Amino acid sequence: MKIALAYNEEDSQLIKKLETDLNPSGYSFVHFDFSKSKPEYLLYEALADYQWPILLFVSDRFLKSATSMTGMLQFFQKKEDQIYPILLPSEEGDMSTIPDIERVGGIIKYINYWQEHYLDLRKQKRELQLADEDSFNAHLKRIREISTEVGEFLRQLRASTYCNINEFKAEDYEIFLEFLDDTT
Repeated sequence: MKIALAYNEEDSQLIKKLETDLNPSGYSFVHFDFSKSKPEYLLYEALADYQWPILLFVSDRFLKSATSMTGMLQFFQKKEDQIYPILLPSEEGDMSTIPDIERVGGIIKYINYWQEHYLDLRKQKRELQLADEDSFNAHLKRIREISTEVGEFLRQLRASTYCNINEFKAEDYEIFLEFLDDTT
C-alpha cells in the first residue's frame, strides 16, 4: 500500500523526518508537495484519483498557498474517509505556530488572509496595464474561490478526525496505525 504525504514544499524537512520514523512500518510513501514555485501543480488535481490513504499535513504555509487551497473544500468533502489531517507548526517544535482551527478567531485569520489577498489583486488589476489579462483574471477568480471556501474547509477539518504533529508522533505513531486499520 502506498500512502500519500500531501504538504507544502516548505514543510518538507519535517515530513522527511516523519517518513524516516515511519519507514519501519513497511508502508511506502508517495510525496505530493506543493509550493508557489509550482503554481500549475494543484493538490486536488494530483490526488483526485488516488486510491490509498492520504496524510494531509496542514501548516500555516499550506493554508496560505493557492496551490494547496485551490479546490480543497470539494476535495476534502469527496475524500474525507481517505484523509487524515495533521496540523504542523510553522517552525519545528514551536507548537504556538500550529493553525488554530478550534477557535473561531483562528479560522477568521485565514478568511481575512484570503479576502485581503483577493482585494489586493483587484486593486493591482485596476492600477496595472496587464499584458495577459486573461491569465490574471483566472488567477483572480481562483483566489476569490479560495477566499469564499477557506472558512468552510476549516470548519469541516475541525469536525473531522485530526491531530497535531505531537499527537501524531505520540506512542510510536499509534494514530497512524489506527488510521490505516480504519481505511484498509
